[in-house]
Amino acid sequence: LLGLRRDIPFLLNKAHCFLMPSFWEGLPIVLLEAGASRLPIISTSVGSIPVLLNNENSTLVELNSFEEAMIEIINNYEKAQNLFDKIKKEYSIEQIVRKNIFRSK
Repeated sequence: LLGLRRDIPFLLNKAHCFLMPSFWEGLPIVLLEAGASRLPIISTSVGSIPVLLNNENSTLVELNSFEEAMIEIINNYEKAQNLFDKIKKEYSIEQIVRKNIFRSK
């Protein structure tokens, strides 16, 4: 655990995959950051994670299947980088501002 950091894009760009082995989550911002960095994501399907992730743009598995999912990512790395387009389309600064402006009227 690295504590409060201001260099998240730098750290994510040094990684090859993002693992989110959780029992419970809301919608973690870190998943948006990892997807924006074009990282393949392996996560459990808990809380609000399925709002963003599905098996088309990431790998959703049970905790006991993380090892198999990591091997699959290694063998099909290019195919595993699918979340970026969804984030760009639905979670860009422009889209968030547009959604919030219309919501406040």
